[in-house]
Amino acid sequence: MNKAKLFRFLVVIFLLIPFHTSAGGWSGSPLGISQFLVEADNRAYVVFSSIPFPNECSSPSDKYHRIDPSTPKGKTMISMILAFKVSGKSVTALVGGCDDWNRPILKGLSVN
Repeated sequence: MNKAKLFRFLVVIFLLIPFHTSAGGWSGSPLGISQFLVEADNRAYVVFSSIPFPNECSSPSDKYHRIDPSTPKGKTMISMILAFKVSGKSVTALVGGCDDWNRPILKGLSVN
């Protein structure tokens, strides 16, 4: 593959990434982390500076996005959240589904 074709390929990929993340349930825009709390062995929550996007959960406290700290993925997300809360960096969030308290579930984080 010559350099011109490679360059065009990379440009197309980089142009499609924002659309893919928005369409895939990602927040699409960077979010600040305003609060993090742990309620129980299997309940941790993060509050973003703005609610990433409308969701199907109807709880009045839907600003709290649930993380399960008992899973390896949850532990990784908590580490990321704490690091970025301290550093003031922003993240992009993937939210999907509701927990048993009708709060949105945080399914993924992307570093900006």
